[in-house]
Amino acid sequence: MTEDLQIGLEQHARFYETLSEVARWYTDLELAYDLPRHFEVGIGYRFAIRADKDDSCCRHRFNTDFKYKRDVIDDLRVGLRLRGQGTLLENQAMRYVVRTQLELMLITFKVARPFVATEIFTRVAGDGASGFDTARFDAGVLVRIVKGWKAEPLYRFQIPATQAGRLQHIFGIGTRYSFD
Repeated sequence: MTEDLQIGLEQHARFYETLSEVARWYTDLELAYDLPRHFEVGIGYRFAIRADKDDSCCRHRFNTDFKYKRDVIDDLRVGLRLRGQGTLLENQAMRYVVRTQLELMLITFKVARPFVATEIFTRVAGDGASGFDTARFDAGVLVRIVKGWKAEPLYRFQIPATQAGRLQHIFGIGTRYSFD
């Protein structure tokens, strides 16, 4: 790979409410290219398997990202991501959303980098009317294991519009490998 081009592979497990069983497994494949002045563009694909009974079993997601990351003070990185996403659910029409995320990451330490993020999902086409879909808030840490490998434990709470504003608590663990 070139210095500006990255290929990444991620595997995640998500647990809802309790840690007793996995609610969702997913695998991501991403391709990103660094642009001048702290910008990045990327494309991605996700295959997800849901274990809960409220939704279909499998889904495919395609996305395009536009990101801006900047170290604003010595040890603090601010990131803004705009993602266009299409999700294909089993036996359903494609669903399209735009996701806007703001992330703050403490970059003091190279091995472990704590972060917080907030994200708003806006439905633009697909199953149902356009408008607000979900608000999400994350706290976690990105841990470097060895060159190329990282782990990401996180806690998330989100408010989906589809479940009458019912707050969801989500715990997750993921691994990332970067081929750069």
